[in-house]
Amino acid sequence: MSDSTTPAPILPLTIISGLSGSGKTTALKAFEDCGGFCIDNVPVTIMPELVRSMIQSPKSRTLKRLVLGIDARSGDFFEDWEHASLQLKKLGIEPDIVYLESSDEVLIRRFSESRRRHPLALADIHSSMTKERELLQPLRAQATMLVDSSNTNVHQLRAVIMEHMERMHGSGAEPMLVTLLSFGFKYGVPLEADLLFDARFLPNPHFVPELRAKTGNDLDVYNFVMNHEETKTFLHHMTDLLDFCLPRFVRERKAYLTIAVGCTGGKHRSVSLARALAEHLNNEEGRFSITTRHRDVGKE
Repeated sequence: MSDSTTPAPILPLTIISGLSGSGKTTALKAFEDCGGFCIDNVPVTIMPELVRSMIQSPKSRTLKRLVLGIDARSGDFFEDWEHASLQLKKLGIEPDIVYLESSDEVLIRRFSESRRRHPLALADIHSSMTKERELLQPLRAQATMLVDSSNTNVHQLRAVIMEHMERMHGSGAEPMLVTLLSFGFKYGVPLEADLLFDARFLPNPHFVPELRAKTGNDLDVYNFVMNHEETKTFLHHMTDLLDFCLPRFVRERKAYLTIAVGCTGGKHRSVSLARALAEHLNNEEGRFSITTRHRDVGKE
């Protein structure tokens, strides 16, 4: 008979740990892209209470997964972990534990390249790594997934983590967030743009008196821009390029993409084209999450 006093876990828990320099930060970001609520560098001693408070919070029901990053820096790790593990079991939680490691040679090279000190900061890097392996051994023994990142780059490691999420929990990455951003070149090129299209060669509604004060959000301006043959040809080439590129960005696990379209003032041509691109991408059967932002539409 189950203990009725034990609360049923509302929020699935993943713990990410492993050797310093093995890619824990990259793994956390991958979990975040999969919809996880991630907290790094959580002291092991407070982890059960943190999980308990998250379970009891009404907001936890809207979260997909709680992901905690822990390491061996705080206190007596072995005793702290044994106590924390027991408390999690009392809460009815069996965490998914992802443990990352790499060879000593690779870790030494990574610390040398980053010029960062090992978190344990013992007499030398070899002593620190040896001690860390020893401290984390109990956690490694309980790992749901062991990842050796010695021969993987950040993109390959992200792919491994996302495949683990899909295999274990039936939840891969969220649809890639695609932002269609219209702007005016006179106010500067947006630094966040991944792809940028220049529409300044198209016929300009600014020189049509009855359209000048309106924007591409108005139907008569939109129709003026879109009914020109060169606009139709330009849009055709743009959509062909995006249809080719976007699935390949998704394949590379890119979480978000900003497509910027610019004209002189950011009110007419760029807004109209951004609207047309958003309509085209929204027909892609939920493959992307589309937002549209008109940066300069309200400026003089």
